Amino acid sequence: MMRLILMFLVVLFSIECSAVEAENKLTCSVDLKNLVLPSFKADKSKNNISAELMDSENGVYRVNMFSDPETADERMVGEVLINSTTNVVYDSTSGGDHPVKLNLDVGKVKSFVNKCLKNEVTDAFVISNLPIRLTESDGSGGYSDCFGHSNAMNRCGRRYHEYKINAVAPYIRNQLDSKIENVLELPSISKLRIFLASSSKDSYVYFLYVFDDQKLISKEVVGRIGEKATLAFDISKDYLITTYLRETDDDEEPKLKKVIHQKLDSNGKFITCQKSNPTCK
Repeated sequence: MMRLILMFLVVLFSIECSAVEAENKLTCSVDLKNLVLPSFKADKSKNNISAELMDSENGVYRVNMFSDPETADERMVGEVLINSTTNVVYDSTSGGDHPVKLNLDVGKVKSFVNKCLKNEVTDAFVISNLPIRLTESDGSGGYSDCFGHSNAMNRCGRRYHEYKINAVAPYIRNQLDSKIENVLELPSISKLRIFLASSSKDSYVYFLYVFDDQKLISKEVVGRIGEKATLAFDISKDYLITTYLRETDDDEEPKLKKVIHQKLDSNGKFITCQKSNPTCK
């Protein structure tokens, strides 16, 4: 009986901790906007501007400012830097080596840093919605097309919430392949957290990682962009994963070589779909 009581208390404590953590993440998102927005200079009304914490380097956190968060016209309108060592905030929208210091109360900045940055609440990623594709046939911009271009943000909006690897909590980062550079979090399956991660070293490679609580339980290569071949992917809303292998010969159109259908199930397993497998419907 005592053992059952202890198990119940452990489960209850875990649920309460998760609820507190989720509340803290939401509060920090609101606190970030309230901290930087009043002093941020915008070309239009600030009513529809949102702030999103992106990544950090040597204690300096990058915050992207977006307009029209509820419309298809959403675009990046600026960038802010938070120095967690000096508790000073800069507007770096214009680029260059001399960002403009914002007139913010140092005490408020320090309070935000201690509450939301030094405690790794940055693990509160904004979820990228499904479906997600490596490329888009209509030219609107797939995952691979929405980064590294000067007009990518205007063309793609904020469809993909990509984070640099150093913005990822250590317990996740330490279980990913060492070459991973960028991470997106996808919608969860029950309590499972799912990440789409990529690396540009050697060739562009894309992985799906599945975590149960804080433990990596499975991973799968779903995409690769090379000189002679491309493994493209299409992930549906219910995690039906279709990969297409296309090979390119010199002066010839890409040839479709192989199509594979997989299903990510509720246990975090990648199941190869067969006609006789009803779980892939």
